[in-house]
Amino acid sequence: MPNLNINELMRAIIRIRDNIDKVEVKGQENRSCLYHAYEDCNTILRQLGAILDQIQKLQDEQTQKPELKEVKLDDSDENS
Repeated sequence: MPNLNINELMRAIIRIRDNIDKVEVKGQENRSCLYHAYEDCNTILRQLGAILDQIQKLQDEQTQKPELKEVKLDDSDENS
């Protein structure tokens, strides 16, 4: 399975979104198309951000060391 670099993908989408924002257009239909493309980029970025958050949370859970629990011995066990 290929390795997907989500951060690089997000940077590419940001570049696309920023370039969309720089385009000057005439006509309502053209503005509408660019507006929807810009918003689609924002939606994708939010989804990828949520995925990154979930990945980070899972990695944090996996790297946490288990807590040592105190084991109490009965008095009878001490004399054995």
